[in-house]
Order: sequence, then structure tokens, then C-alpha cells
Amino acid sequence: MRMHRKVNMADGVEKRRSERVSKWGSETEESGDRNGHRSGDQKRKKAEIGTGIATGIRKETGDMTGSYRDADAGIYLRLMTSADTDSIVAWRNSDAVRKNFIYQELFTREGHENWVRTQVETGHVVQTIICDAGTDKSLGSVYIRDIDRTHNKAEYGIFIGEPEARGRGVGTAAAKLMLRYCFEEEKLHRVYLRALAENMQAIRSYEKAGFQREGFLRDDVCIDGVFRDVVWMAAIAPDDAEQKGHEAERT
Repeated sequence: MRMHRKVNMADGVEKRRSERVSKWGSETEESGDRNGHRSGDQKRKKAEIGTGIATGIRKETGDMTGSYRDADAGIYLRLMTSADTDSIVAWRNSDAVRKNFIYQELFTREGHENWVRTQVETGHVVQTIICDAGTDKSLGSVYIRDIDRTHNKAEYGIFIGEPEARGRGVGTAAAKLMLRYCFEEEKLHRVYLRALAENMQAIRSYEKAGFQREGFLRDDVCIDGVFRDVVWMAAIAPDDAEQKGHEAERT
């Protein structure tokens, strides 16, 4: 069984935020080096990161990263930045995206900026942008929220904002990348999600990515006056699941 060391919560959040942005930032810098044309902007980003912009969201647009990339699907993940605000708001307010969310109120720029201040910058959320590997175009967002360090778990969320990115495996690929990030970098034990039961396309995608169905909640939410069923799913860190299996075999 994995042992978890108790740490001061404030120090722990700041340390994780610094490590998180440092990691994504260092990958950005490395990509510039490999291509042989590190720009002045990239140098400035590195300096900013080094002097304390460890907030989970950077002021300038992030560059391509090496670790969270799927060549077959043609995508990579980068940290969300303030420049993504208009896209996030537009995507979440589109009918194709909003209809599949349990929370269906319209988004506003002010609401998103408050989300960044109160959730992202405080370490409760890690939000990334799904990008096309060929064009760097932003396609949607994948994130974890309500990060719980006591029980080492978080809730997963995703939306594909650009119509041309739907139906070609982008969501499944992004989910696999995010789960790997959660287990390898955030050291989470469990990542869970809730999906409207009628959204079978999403549920099948989650299953392909590694989530398993855990429960079916009848009439769990009321949307526009209609009670809707919800499917509860989760993925467990592979190493933890394997160790638990070995322990069960010994008993």
C-alpha cells in the first residue's frame, strides 16, 4: 500500500503549482531548442516562470510540449493560458458542448476569470488545451477539478470545441494523455467522472481511455425541469490497482 506523507497544505499547493508550471514550461523551452530557433518570447517565458508565475495558467500562449502528445491522433496538450479565455467561453456556450454537461448555465468571461482565480490558481484545478499537432490550432479542453490531496483523487472533464475535431478519436486520445499526467505527475490514485447516461458516445470514449463504469444513478440531476440519469465512472492508477490485486491474491 502506498504511504502518503502529511505536508503543510499551503506549502504543498505552492510546491505543486511551481513544479507543474516548471515542467510544462521546461518542455516548451526544450521544443524551441530542438528546432534550433528559440525566440526572445520563449526566453522571456522562461524568465517569467522562474520568477514566480506558478499559477497553473500563463499569461502568454504556451508552445508545443513533448510529453503529452499522441502522434496517431495528431494532438498534444498544453496548459491553458489567459489567451484561451474567449475560446473557452465560446466552446462551452455552443449547443453541441453545453447539452452534454450537467451544469448548463451560460458561461461568461467574468465567470471564467473567477474560475481561474479561485480554482486554477489555488491548485484545485489543472486545465489544459487540446491542440492540433500539425497546425497548433486549439480544439478543446481537458481538465481535472476538485483535486483532493487527502484521498488523492480528482474529477475529470473534457469538451471538444471545434466541430472538425469531433468523431475522430481526439477525445479518447486526450483522455489517455490526461490520465497519464494525473497518475505520473500529480500522483493521483483515482480520477472519476460523471456523464449523462444518454451520452453513449462519450461513455464509450471514456471506456476506451481506461475509465470503468462504477454506478448508475437514476434521476440524479434535473436539467430544464427533466430528471436525467447519470453514469459514474473512474480510473485507478495502474500501479495501485496492480498492487491491490496482488494483496487480494495473498488473502
